[in-house]
Parts: sequence; structure tokens; C-alpha cells
Amino acid sequence: MPWVRKKFKKCKVYVLVDAQGQIVIENNLAQIKYRGVDDDKIYNARLADIEELENSSTQENASTQENSSTQENSSTQENSNTQKNSEKQHSNVKQDTPTNTSVQQNPTSSQIEIYTDGACTGNPGPAGIGIYFRFGKHQKEISEYIGHATNNIAELTAIKKALESLKSNEYPVTIFSDSQYSLSVLNGAYKAKKNKELIESIQQLMSNFKHLKLVKVAGHSGIAGNEKADRLAVSAIENANNG
Repeated sequence: MPWVRKKFKKCKVYVLVDAQGQIVIENNLAQIKYRGVDDDKIYNARLADIEELENSSTQENASTQENSSTQENSSTQENSNTQKNSEKQHSNVKQDTPTNTSVQQNPTSSQIEIYTDGACTGNPGPAGIGIYFRFGKHQKEISEYIGHATNNIAELTAIKKALESLKSNEYPVTIFSDSQYSLSVLNGAYKAKKNKELIESIQQLMSNFKHLKLVKVAGHSGIAGNEKADRLAVSAIENANNG
């Protein structure tokens, strides 16, 4: 039977499913793996703790990640004001939600496309980042273990590392991420209560680029660049554990 990617307590895991794609339940528990389908270690998990990776855009929003429904209700006006301020501060930064087809098109020779992803085994837990760069015919990959961190920190760190790795800020840059949390806090759509120092450092890097666009993509939906970034992030954790 196949293993598919899902979320367990906000961390990406592999879950055993049957031929129809339904989660296999034994003794009221599902079976999960953290490190990949070839991992020999299998853990049990309550079905109630397992989520789809992309049920809706609100399931991965920042208020859910910080578990504060009160904050979500009270911050509506703050979000509006913050977003206006952010637009002034980062007027060169755009955020889109393209179709899968548009994402998979080849970039122009002068455009840099970057796919970023973060992964962790436990939340917090051992974490890794994966980055896939595409610039014309040139490609580059980064797979890096970042130690003990939350999934949100891993996602943000991947974006930061991607920007730091660029040698020039003259070319148009598009960063694709499946983390709604990361894009929301970086564009100012959500006023984060955690990871402020990391977020501010990324925003400072973003301000150095003349043409920078952040794009939300659906995780594990067949987008080649996103799938590569995910594998690179998971591999970083696996290699650290094996080393």
C-alpha cells in the first residue's frame, strides 16, 4: 500500500493509505513515517491529528499556526493597516497565486525562479530546508540541515537562504512557496507575534531586489520545482540523522 504526504500536528509526514487513497486505520490509529517512505520506523497517530496539506488556504494561515482564534478575530484591522504599510515599504514585492500550468512554464533567460520548502520531524524537531533555483538553462539545488526548529522557521529560513544565495539583485526574481504563513508575514498581510527577528531580516533582504515576486503554490500537487524543494528539505534531515 502507498504512503502519501499529509500533516501530523503541523509537520509534514508520510501516512499509509489504501488503494482508494483512504487512510489505513488499525486499532483506531493511523501509521505514519517521518523521514520518508523507505524509513523503517513506523509510528502510530490519531486520525484526528492528521490533516491534508492543502485543505484550504486558511488551514495554514498564520493565526492557525500560532493557535490563537482570539488573535485572528482581533487582528483584522491591524492586518489591514499593516498590509498598507508593508505595501509602501516593499512596493517592489508582489504576491500571486498562479495556476499549476503557469508555474511549470520555463522561465525566460533573464528571470530567476526559486522554489523553497522547509520540513521537520516533529514540530519543533530536526529540520531541513530545500531550495531549487532555475535561471534559463542553469539550475542549482540547496539541501541544508538547520538543527532543531519549527516548521514555520524552516519555511522562512529557506526563503532567507535563497535570497542570500543570489549574487545579483538586478534580475527579476520569483520565489514559489507552499507556506501561506511565510508569504503572509513577509508581505505584511499578517502581523506575526513569533519569529520577528527572522522575518525582519528577510524583509530587509527583499528590499534589496528591484523586481521580486512571492508566489503561493499548492504543496504536493505535481509542481516539479516544489516537489524538488520538498525532497531536498526532507533529504537534509535524513542525511543528518544517518550521519
